[in-house]
Amino acid sequence: MLPTSEVRVNNGRVELWVNGVREPAMAYITYFEENGRYEDFARAGYTIFSANASFTGLPSNPRTLFAANSGIGIFDKKGQPDYGRFEEKVYQIIKACPDAKIFPRVYVSMPQWWIDENPGEVCTTKRGHHREALYSRKFRQTGGEMLRQFIAHVRASDYAQNIIGYQIAGGATQEWFHLDSNGSLSACTESCYREYPGVAPDAKVPDHNRVQVSGLLDEELQKYLEFTCFDIGNTISHLAHIAKECVEHKQIIGAF
Repeated sequence: MLPTSEVRVNNGRVELWVNGVREPAMAYITYFEENGRYEDFARAGYTIFSANASFTGLPSNPRTLFAANSGIGIFDKKGQPDYGRFEEKVYQIIKACPDAKIFPRVYVSMPQWWIDENPGEVCTTKRGHHREALYSRKFRQTGGEMLRQFIAHVRASDYAQNIIGYQIAGGATQEWFHLDSNGSLSACTESCYREYPGVAPDAKVPDHNRVQVSGLLDEELQKYLEFTCFDIGNTISHLAHIAKECVEHKQIIGAF
């Protein structure tokens, strides 16, 4: 049976409940599992852990080029998902804490083959690398398909009873910052911008560099910058909705 989890508000206090039991809302996670202290955390009486599941081996930090999962992504090979790196971490946690409640941090970011196949959906980082535009409709579609595949695999696994939900991560440092630090400027920007509420169907992308000269935001530029920020929320909502469906609306889905 699928473990259940939910967030409740009691007397103004936000609480995490797992399988009908209130739990301390604290979790342990590390990107350096070889130095992980899972046993110490378990001995202290905590049972909630997180583990990184990265869809790509590309850097989660486009500035420092730090890559989670030692640069190994689940979907790095097209049509050949490899869950081994993620599952190593899961089993490491369960070994230290057999009743662990694991809330994976799922980095929904595109592997290199997708970047190569979709040049119109990518932006350019400060280091000259190409990465997905966070409001790209194609990114939402493919990311959603990968998310469904990932959750289906987890639910069919022998550790499914230890998984209590999913954190949907993306963008720079897995915190949904634009990977180019420039609003995901890409070939698809204009068409996506025109779909944003209040934007004319023939609107052009304004020169957002002009604010550096004038120091002022006119109405047009303000609307565009609003789009580059708020439409990421639509991407997160899209992916969270898919995840909720995959867990039959019985588990928590989060993001930061």
